[in-house]
Amino acid sequence: MKTEVEEIFTYYLPQFHAIPENDQWWGKGFTEWVKLKSAKKIYKDHVIPQPIEPLGYYDLNDVSVIEKQYKIAKENGITSFCFWHYWFNDHDMLLEKPAELLLKSDIDVKFCFAWANHTWWNKTENKLLKEQHYDFSLESYFNYLLPFFKDKRYTKIDNKPVFFIYDLKNALNGKELIEYFTARAQAEGFDGIYFIGENMLPGDPETKLVNQYLNSCDFMKHRTFIRKCFDLLIVKLQRYNIFIPRIYKYERCARKMNMDIDPNSLQIPVIFPGWDSSIRHGKKGVILKNNSPELFEEHVKNTANIVSKMKRKMLMVKSWNEWAEGNYIEPCNVNGDSYLKIISKYFTTK
Repeated sequence: MKTEVEEIFTYYLPQFHAIPENDQWWGKGFTEWVKLKSAKKIYKDHVIPQPIEPLGYYDLNDVSVIEKQYKIAKENGITSFCFWHYWFNDHDMLLEKPAELLLKSDIDVKFCFAWANHTWWNKTENKLLKEQHYDFSLESYFNYLLPFFKDKRYTKIDNKPVFFIYDLKNALNGKELIEYFTARAQAEGFDGIYFIGENMLPGDPETKLVNQYLNSCDFMKHRTFIRKCFDLLIVKLQRYNIFIPRIYKYERCARKMNMDIDPNSLQIPVIFPGWDSSIRHGKKGVILKNNSPELFEEHVKNTANIVSKMKRKMLMVKSWNEWAEGNYIEPCNVNGDSYLKIISKYFTTK
């Protein structure tokens, strides 16, 4: 029997188009595909999947790509693309074009935003690329977002536009932003904003500021004490230019994800297809090895059982297309569209 849910969100990375900043930082024409195509194996049986048709190595300058993606997603139970949204300062954004093209179009795509409020670094060279500020005008930010909120395709819950905040704990203006956005949304005819906090645990005081919360980094939480000590040693060795990749078993990490969620809480369970940031960071990366459709199905089945017991049934799939971190459910040359089919096997939406 399928578990019925209100929403199945999936994080959407709008990075697959060239921008001047990435041209300057990484070379002309840089997108996520450059990292994926040039990735090197870290160990003998290391597999680096590549995208296949009907999407392939797409370019998000073409809004019809998003339409094709959402059609595939919707057919397999995904309800909302949650676009990572980068607002660093007053009208200082990156990667905003795909969402703006979507807004101007009439394509069938249900979507919302996740404010990725973190500074950008070149981790290889420990070089600051773009700093996140918190003294920007809340009025300017809300005014930019308002046309999206008012769009009929923008995801709303209880007449509230959904808005994720990646790191509320370190957002210096977080409380003020929530209060201001709520008041402005009510003045515009909504019942407020449906805030969802990322990187949160049940005991965090910031959970009182949001409607719901999640922690998509949960896969790292269940490491053994010995493994945590070993990981600290690896990080220290990196200071001396000694790089050892951190490799874990997908089976162990995925099996423990979501298992400690209280069904009476407002926490949103997370489905996690895999992780391999060596594609982006080389030997500085983190890899979950040996992920497979069989292990993913076990993970999805366990998560469906947890969601079925919760009062508010929401789900986050992390992620739709973070290819340079090995974290995607789009069709690939290794597993085809099997991950999507598995999600649709265990979940249905109201």
